Amino acid sequence: MNMKTFISCLALTLAPFGGGFAYAGAAETPVTSVGSAVVSTVSVTDWSGFYAGVSYGFVQDSMASYQNGAFGGNLFVGGDSFGGFAGYNFQRANFVYGAELGYTAGPFAAREGFHTLTTQDYLDLKLRLGYSMGKVLFYGFAGYSTATFYEDSVAPATTIDGLNYGVGVDYQITERIFAGVEYVARDLSGEFDQTDFPNWTFEGPSSSVNLRVGFSF
Repeated sequence: MNMKTFISCLALTLAPFGGGFAYAGAAETPVTSVGSAVVSTVSVTDWSGFYAGVSYGFVQDSMASYQNGAFGGNLFVGGDSFGGFAGYNFQRANFVYGAELGYTAGPFAAREGFHTLTTQDYLDLKLRLGYSMGKVLFYGFAGYSTATFYEDSVAPATTIDGLNYGVGVDYQITERIFAGVEYVARDLSGEFDQTDFPNWTFEGPSSSVNLRVGFSF
């Protein structure tokens, strides 16, 4: 599945919620008459507390390799992804903030010449800040990511890491169940196994688009 096809699938999946967004906002805006004045009270969805869920998406890595600082070539790895996440939200009025840990399994492999490149086991620690509007939570985040990388099955795996950032939106289906879409960008770098590939390093972007379903405790 390529990125364009996946995004199209997400749009079709979330299409039924489109009308729900507008309806939820209208339904949660009671109007109270006080004397001759009309007061509009907008209720705020409670997102606070622990939550956890599963995700399905698409990962794409595009990294540049270097030997002794000289450019050696581009490395492209990607594929469909499965994972999970857990976190905790604090809330003050409409503002929601907290921390989340996400996991994406893999492996994602690609053949480059005589070598097979593989990444797997992504861990994303994210600090989130969002704004609740009716049943919808819009949020952004930044944090730190790690992943496992190796070239060929005979080379020991190494760890790549770097900063992450992104945006997302969640929709509260019921009081406890929510669904959403999230985009994660990572700036990763690391070294090849220095025994088999001495003086080789790599760096570059990794990105994910995920469809998420979660449960609030």
